[in-house]
Amino acid sequence: MKRPIVEEFLASQQRCFIKGWPVDEDYRIDDGIVRPLKGGGFVQELSSSREAAEWYYPMSHPELPAELAKLADSSNEEVLQFVKRYGLLGYQQVAESSPFRHSRLEYYLRSAVEQEIPVVSPKHALDFGTDKALGLGDPVDWILIHASTVKMVLEIAGALNNRASLNRQIEGLVRREPYYDEYGEGLYGEGLEDVLRFEYAQRENRRKIRYNYYAELIHPHEAAMQVIHTVLDSNLVGVFRRIPVVSDTHEDAAGKRIKTSELESVFEFQSLLDCIYWLLADSILGDAKIRKCLFCHRYFIAVHGKMKFCPPRKGFRGSSPCANNYRVRKFRRKEKRAEGRAAFGKSKGAGRRLHTRKSD
Repeated sequence: MKRPIVEEFLASQQRCFIKGWPVDEDYRIDDGIVRPLKGGGFVQELSSSREAAEWYYPMSHPELPAELAKLADSSNEEVLQFVKRYGLLGYQQVAESSPFRHSRLEYYLRSAVEQEIPVVSPKHALDFGTDKALGLGDPVDWILIHASTVKMVLEIAGALNNRASLNRQIEGLVRREPYYDEYGEGLYGEGLEDVLRFEYAQRENRRKIRYNYYAELIHPHEAAMQVIHTVLDSNLVGVFRRIPVVSDTHEDAAGKRIKTSELESVFEFQSLLDCIYWLLADSILGDAKIRKCLFCHRYFIAVHGKMKFCPPRKGFRGSSPCANNYRVRKFRRKEKRAEGRAAFGKSKGAGRRLHTRKSD
């Protein structure tokens, strides 16, 4: 089993994350669910601490949000390539750590008592209780709606410093219409109001949620802030702070062994999906910038000012595929222009010789 490299751990530790994530031997899509394989059979235990073919530190991979965003409107094969490189997004862990899990159960039991109806098995009362994907893997549809949601946030955040680009991003989300209450009755105020309307993925849901935000007048920048706030707030609940005790033993100047214990502040994530939204939030609020790749024209997180292309994926060394492809395309264009100039020079020389012979 491959262990995470030291550089990855140190980069993750700088973000106060010390947890790794598993990548299994192989994956297969079965009945719309991405399932991990081991020894030719399906993995039965999906805990994040299971024994796997490889472990790595996802918080040291800022390319993750952009890589997930590339799966929007993609094929099953591209989804498989992603999970083979980064592992499952963690649908099992998301469902188990959902903050709504116990509240839904409590609501169901309270309603049953108030209405004096017989209580059935709790699993029938919860949406994820009857989900066949639990215990098997990640639903493909769940992966895709989060991919499109991350893509939307990347594109909007990447356009914040470009008014024309931001206007194009927000144009289809804001419209003028009457403002009715939640029951569809009673017009609030007079005339028309702006409404910001978009759909996004919320952590454990397998269907997108529609969001409506009404105001007398919504500016593009305000709309962008509302989109980013709504999506990130809904998907960051899987990360929490821990204060573990870290013990260490060392020798003093006299050679006596001394044991010390200190408290350490770390963040704990439940799933790879939680890491992706955390990295996305850090890039928007921190020093990193969101830029558009010069080759594929997709948005990515640039960890330093000189980055112009999508960063390398996990397992790649050196330049990213986009940077390499851009250089190859640029070289071929240069060669083609040189060939064109050479051909033009030959045809021009031939014309001169023909003109000379006619003059003679």
